[in-house]
Parts: sequence; structure tokens; C-alpha cells
Amino acid sequence: MKIITRIVLQIAFFLILSPVQAATDQALRDEVCLNGTWNLELEGIQKPAQVRVPGSFAGQNQLWGKEHWDVWDYPEDWAKRPAIYVRSIEVPKNLGNRRVLIHLGGVRHVGKVSVNGKEVGSWWDSYVPFEFDITDAVKPGGNELRVHVSNARTCGLFEDYNERRRGIYRDVFLKFVPEVRVTPDLFVKTSVQRGEIACDIPVRNDTKKEQTVGLRFRVVEKDGKMVKSWSSPEKLSIAPGAEKTQSSVEPWKDPHLWSIDDPHLYFLETEVVGANGEVLDRHRQRFGFREITWKGPHLYLNENEIFLRGNGDHPQGDLQGGKEYSEAWIRQLKSQGVELMRLHNLPRHQEIYDAADEVGFLLLSEASHHFRMPPDDLAKAHMEHLVKWLRNRPSVMMWVVANELHWRNFPEPVFLIELCHQLDPTRPAYNSDFCEWSRHGDVLSKHYDATAVWSDWQKFGPDKPMVWDEIGNVWQQDRPLKTGPAGYEISSQDVATGIWRDGWEQMRNDILLFADGKEMALYGR
Repeated sequence: MKIITRIVLQIAFFLILSPVQAATDQALRDEVCLNGTWNLELEGIQKPAQVRVPGSFAGQNQLWGKEHWDVWDYPEDWAKRPAIYVRSIEVPKNLGNRRVLIHLGGVRHVGKVSVNGKEVGSWWDSYVPFEFDITDAVKPGGNELRVHVSNARTCGLFEDYNERRRGIYRDVFLKFVPEVRVTPDLFVKTSVQRGEIACDIPVRNDTKKEQTVGLRFRVVEKDGKMVKSWSSPEKLSIAPGAEKTQSSVEPWKDPHLWSIDDPHLYFLETEVVGANGEVLDRHRQRFGFREITWKGPHLYLNENEIFLRGNGDHPQGDLQGGKEYSEAWIRQLKSQGVELMRLHNLPRHQEIYDAADEVGFLLLSEASHHFRMPPDDLAKAHMEHLVKWLRNRPSVMMWVVANELHWRNFPEPVFLIELCHQLDPTRPAYNSDFCEWSRHGDVLSKHYDATAVWSDWQKFGPDKPMVWDEIGNVWQQDRPLKTGPAGYEISSQDVATGIWRDGWEQMRNDILLFADGKEMALYGR
């Protein structure tokens, strides 16, 4: 019998006091933050209220039948009503060759945006940012922006943690961008093995005539010092109202690598150059030069095999959305020898990804497909939104397409794993579940039952790395966590299991099973 000896373990009537200052006319790109006090018009309530953005006008005051602290503390009766966020926005008189976009980082659960009475778009995926072009709806000077939030308790995805929460819960920006520009779907891919940086650059043409452009690239440090530069030898011809993507590959033999111990970050600056040499756009994207690879049961970061201890995290609400909170949390985990976190059940606030990139911490980014799947088209759209949003993050190590679907007789969503491979071939993708329902991903997931780790690995995927990402709570209790042997995980299961079943007892039994090392020795022979 083949013996497995290694394991990878988890886990705005306007009450606004003054209009927002208009962006300057000269910049290629500019943005104005719209966070702050907005008016809120609630159905059935005559007088508008004032609320903070970002925030949740309907809070989660109960969770799984138990009292839950709502950090926003707005009247509970608001939770039963649809609402409209209202505020004034200011647009400069001379836009030049620029478009105006409205960017919303997150709206629960279904949002519809209008400007000066004209609807400019609607959005259903409450977990990822979105933006609309509002150029044709605005006028110079003051404009009325309205964001309608329905009283739906779900957008069709998993909402157990957020079914009562509603509102604009992430940042809002007014953006001014060139008519010919790089779009947010830009993708930076780095390879240590091949010694290269590859970029997929989508360029949009919102002028009324065809544009032929070139691309120039610079990699710079945080302080602006240039590290390298190159130009694409090919020109890109783009029809009016169309978008095209151009790929560029450049050798890079001596980059400063991003790692857990040394999370070095670069910026890629992309210039779109017109036919007469004029700079039409300048786009900036932060990234880390690092590479995740896998072969057989082994997992590598920058060609070094890794064995990770992790934390399985359930969302705890809007309080977790701050950058300082996220950074302090991750630093505390790292101080205890934890290098990885599974973002269980749903995507998180942008701040946690920022902190992980900067502190040096790995994340398993999970879609909102928990116990059940929406229709395939919604599932695909959500997965695509998630991957494109986060794929330039060095901290994001793997894509998790769903969690424990077998409880409601949903099959392993192989089509989502394949979609991840198409959108991002640089990371593993898998379905998080018991091993039997996690056979088709790049890694094998393991849930529960510490006694069957080795036999399940041998039975369902001995040729893959294993991620024991739920109730993988093995730790040698007579040794400090910081100095324990690599390959085991901190006891990290959250309150969910303790509420619903004998989770704490299960953890205790698992710890006792492995505490003296005898079981490990038996399987390691």
C-alpha cells in the first residue's frame, strides 16, 4: 500500500452638507470618494433619514436563531423595507476626453443605480465590486445619484450570514477615466520557473472612431523607482465602443520575490499610446512576483515546497471590514505560526486582501456556493466576478468553488473548476467538501474525521496535495504553536460547529487522538 507522508493543512431632498469637490480637469485618471453621510429614503417612511456609507441600514441582529450584535444599530423595522440611497455628486464643466464612472465596492443584495432620474444599471452579485458608465446621464455641476436597494434577502447566492444585512456596505467612488483606457480586467502573471512577467491588457475604446494604439510598460517600486520597462511591438486596433486584449511577455531573471516572510510588492504602470505618440491612459496595478505550482502530492511557492498551518474563518460581520482590524488579525495569526486562512463561505471586504498582500499571508478565496448551488449561469457569473476581481493578489493561493454541496445532493461543480482554469491557470482550484465529493480539483479537500485522513487521501487522491480545511484541528498540545512541527494546524474551527453539533467534543477527540504521536507513527511506517 502506498504510504502518504506529507499533508498540506488549511485554512444622497439632500442633507449632505456640501457637494463633493469636483475632480481636476487635467488628470488622465481621477477619482472622488463618496463615502460619508447619505440620505436614505425608506418605503413607508415619509422623512428621509441620514446614514453612513459604507454601512448596513438593515443589520444582522440575529444569526442562526441567536442574538447577534449589529454594529450599525439602525431601527429594526428598516429591515423589512426597500430603500434608496441619495446624494449629490459634482461633475467638472470640462471633462475633456474622459468618461464618468460610478464604482460601488459592494451592495446587498440587489442594487439599481440612477443619475438625474435616468437608470444607468443594475447589479445582483452582492459580494464583488461593480461600476457603471454614467457619462450620458450627468451634466456639469450638481447631479442627483440614487442607489436603490431592494428588500430581497438574497441575490441568489449563499446569504446565511447576511440575509438581514442590506445597504451599501463598501466604498463608493466617482471615477474620471480616459475614453481609450485599460479596464479593470488586466491580469498580471509572474513565473519564477520561466523567469518572466506576462500581462493580459484589455483596452476599451469609447470614442466614435477606430483607435490604433500601442502599449508601454514600467515596473516600479512603492517609492516610484523604476525596476524595468518595455514596450509591446504590436499595435492594437480597436473599433468604436469595443474592447480588445493584448498580451505581453517580458523576461525577468532577478525579481524581488513575494513570499510569506518577505511580501515585496511592485506596481505595473501601463501606458496606452496614441498614433501621434500621445499618452491616452496611464493605469497602475499592484502585484507581487511569486508563483504557486503543484506536482503530485506536493505544493510549491516560488519552487520551494510548502507545508502550511491555517485558520478556517467564518465571516463575523461588518466590523471586520477595517484595514487596521484585518492587519492586526493577520499579524496575530502569523505570530502564532499560522500562514494561511480559508475565507469560508463567501468573499470578504477588500481590506483583508490588502492586508494579506502587505503582511505576507496566504488566502483560500471561496465563492458563495454553500450547501446549495444557484442556476449554472449565476454560478458561472459569480465565479468569474470573483476570479477577475482578485487574481492580481499575491496572497490569494487557491480558488474554492463551493462548500459541502453533497448535503443537498448537488454534485461536485466541475464546470466551475474548469472555469477557474480558463480565467486563471496560475492557481489551483477545488471544491471544498468531504474527500468523496472533492475528486476533480487540483487539490483534495478533507473535512472532519481525523482518523481517516490518511486512508481518505490514499483512496480519493494520493497524487494530489491535500487541504484539510474544515475541522482539521490537530495540534501537538505539549509544544508551543510557534515551534511545533510543520504540517499540523492550529485548532481553528469556529463557533458554527459548536452551535450546530458536537464540534467542541469532536475537536477534543481529534487532539487526543494525535497528541502522543502514536497514530501518526502508525500511518507513517
